Amino acid sequence: MTSLASRPPMAYQEPTDEMRSRILDEVLYEIEMFVALPMDSPQNVLHNALAEAYLLHARVLNEFFQTTQRRGDLVLCADFGFPPSAIDAMNEIEMRHEKALAHLSYARLNMSGTSKTWLYKNFGTKIRTRILEFLYHLLKKRPIALSEEQEARCVAVVQKLVE
Repeated sequence: MTSLASRPPMAYQEPTDEMRSRILDEVLYEIEMFVALPMDSPQNVLHNALAEAYLLHARVLNEFFQTTQRRGDLVLCADFGFPPSAIDAMNEIEMRHEKALAHLSYARLNMSGTSKTWLYKNFGTKIRTRILEFLYHLLKKRPIALSEEQEARCVAVVQKLVE
């Protein structure tokens, strides 16, 4: 079995309108999961599982909203005519992902309960702002044709975020 690391990178292809329309479903999935994951579960195991899922979706969205140059077949917010901009959390997100989620490391010893809530309290607001800006961009500027389902999903997330 060939590992992902040893596979040759996919050849770059400028995304077509059809590709952007189809990948938007995946972008909306990441947004919906990030917004829907509650961070206040009273059960410790459930809370930790949700925090890990939240961190993973945060990392994906952070990369989507900040990346200015395509690497391989990455989907960029610029593919939808939305300008990338820094969310000022990339280093912290990457460190937490690498040290607290993707690898078993001694750095976990320095991450207290208060430290673990950092992502939700500090980064959550920043990424929610970018999500709202992106969804308003899709709904108002229509850089690609949205299906009825995609439009409904965008509207539902906007409503949840502005409640």
